[in-house]
Amino acid sequence: MQMEAELRELLLGHHCIDVMYYNDSHGWVFSFDGNLSLNADCPWRIIAENRIVLGCEDDGHQFGLHAPLDGRKSAMDRIGRRAICGVRTGDNTGDLCVEFEGGNLLELFSSSGCYEGWQCYSPELMIIGMGGGKIVLWEEPPGLSFGQIRLKTNKIKSTDD
Repeated sequence: MQMEAELRELLLGHHCIDVMYYNDSHGWVFSFDGNLSLNADCPWRIIAENRIVLGCEDDGHQFGLHAPLDGRKSAMDRIGRRAICGVRTGDNTGDLCVEFEGGNLLELFSSSGCYEGWQCYSPELMIIGMGGGKIVLWEEPPGLSFGQIRLKTNKIKSTDD
């Protein structure tokens, strides 16, 4: 519950300003005002009107539409420019649910016992949904910003002491 409180304090009131898919890492990045980002290296979905309206695997598929689905545009249509009004985490799973104004939800669910599922970055700290369901907080390492770390590795790996 401590990490859920940290995430709430970090994210509440911020607005989603961009969503990007990175082919090289097969990951999605949800960017927020205040220089915050949420990197999703796990399955995610957006819930609206009591149903799944977009999933991480939908981008680029036609589904009988006139053109392939644009995942970025569809995500921005549902959560873009809306303020975050709620944050929940799974007690034993490391899952993350972000609620936006209007009731739309972004749900990230960890799918590995070993790999990190998601990382939430601010200029001062990083909260990581670790493999196996643990959520950890890292403060910025001395002499190296998280922005530099992201550019170098796009991930921080750690082991339990």
